[in-house]
Amino acid sequence: MKLPKSISEKLLYSTIRLEIENSKATGFIFDYIGDNSNPVIVTNKHVIDQMINSKEMKFHLHFVTEGQISSQNLEVVLQTTWNEHKEHDLVSCELKPILEYVRAQGITPYYQSITVSHVPDQVQLDSLNALEEVVMIGYPNGLWDEANNLPLIRKGFTASHPAYDFKNSQQGLSLNGYGVIDIAAFPGSSGSPIFILNESGYYDKNLGKFVNDGTRLIFLGILFKGPLFIQQSINQDHTPILMNLGYYIKSYKLFDLFQKM
Repeated sequence: MKLPKSISEKLLYSTIRLEIENSKATGFIFDYIGDNSNPVIVTNKHVIDQMINSKEMKFHLHFVTEGQISSQNLEVVLQTTWNEHKEHDLVSCELKPILEYVRAQGITPYYQSITVSHVPDQVQLDSLNALEEVVMIGYPNGLWDEANNLPLIRKGFTASHPAYDFKNSQQGLSLNGYGVIDIAAFPGSSGSPIFILNESGYYDKNLGKFVNDGTRLIFLGILFKGPLFIQQSINQDHTPILMNLGYYIKSYKLFDLFQKM
């Protein structure tokens, strides 16, 4: 496959399919310094909590051969040390040891980092509308494009205003730094990065008009779960049903992970 050119194509190489025994999840590559000297893999803490019987995780990587990205899946199984967030469902591990392991075998890994420049500050969040189009990249229910070794892109909208923290004590969302998106969230999507992505223009609230030639990429946050509705049948059975909503941790909360690194 040719090297990606558009923003959406590059984002396809920012995620990593994670496997722990029979469980699948999404990780993404984040450059918290800005010079790509020490990228990390980020996912949810509840993902690594499943590493009970096995301390090893399988990472699915991309690699370059003859100047193009191979469609083959590079599987790397390693033990890793995870840095846990004190409050939120987030963990990270250093990508560098994994890259060194792969390069020692004469293989050139390929990836695209999400960087600190994509994380919005409060001024940027305040400039956003209540309703913004979002994309989420990952592996819902473990699904992926196996032939090309690529994740799936899903599209939705903000369900809560991105400038405000969504709180709901019944759902355990009493801390700052949460938001809600209108998108179907399934197991396997845990750890998926969520973006506002506009490649062909967007409406600017402050200007009060549509910016026809504008390109915008904002890293909103990380999906960690979706609310359930309990449906009661005639037989008094209680069946949990997904509500096609997703809870996300705002991206700026990632910085708490790296204060001691």
